[in-house]
Amino acid sequence: MKRALFILSFIALLAGLTLRPLYAKVFRTVSDTRGRLNAVGLPWEQAYTTSMHVNGVRNDVVVYSARYNEPVVEQLKAQFALQGAEVVAEKSADGGGVGYARWKDGEARFVVAAPDSQPNIIIFLFYPEPGSPELPEFPIADYPQGRVLDTVSNDGTETFCRTLVTADSVMQVQRYYAEVLARDGWEPVLPLRMSNGLSCYRKKEQTCSVLATRRDDSETNVTLLVRDKGF
Repeated sequence: MKRALFILSFIALLAGLTLRPLYAKVFRTVSDTRGRLNAVGLPWEQAYTTSMHVNGVRNDVVVYSARYNEPVVEQLKAQFALQGAEVVAEKSADGGGVGYARWKDGEARFVVAAPDSQPNIIIFLFYPEPGSPELPEFPIADYPQGRVLDTVSNDGTETFCRTLVTADSVMQVQRYYAEVLARDGWEPVLPLRMSNGLSCYRKKEQTCSVLATRRDDSETNVTLLVRDKGF
């Protein structure tokens, strides 16, 4: 369950912030670039690479891990600036953050996740390909009183994530999905507590997690994660 919560928390951060304007200091230098981070010399370890669609745009994804004493956001800003990019970044209190680097012919986006449950800081780098978006059909219903923010899908693992925002309460969101998923053959993995922000369901090999969190502005963020196999 901790692993599922970490995945949900990360993708909520990713989907909510990677394709949205950020406001921070901009760094500029002049040099040649190939549109990708040059990580040579950075004290990180490359964990894996994959591809996914973010709001219908295919992205190559490279994931690194770093020790907690590394100033990862500052390292990203400095290295991208050396490569001639316009860099915008926003750092969180826990050492994580989000941002992007832009060149004339491309861009890179990054998410730095520093959850307490993980031994290392995780760095996600996204390289979007040019072209028209092709939004996939989402496998479960959207919340009818919600506004869709972002959609992330991984074709290789049949993983889909969507974030929405609504004025309804956490309990209203959880009650809706308990009813609509039950009609479609989904069964709860754990006893449902409507006031709890996280609920998990299973249908054959598929799993579905619904994360609802109340915001300071009295709206509710909703993150839907559907996977072909397992949490």
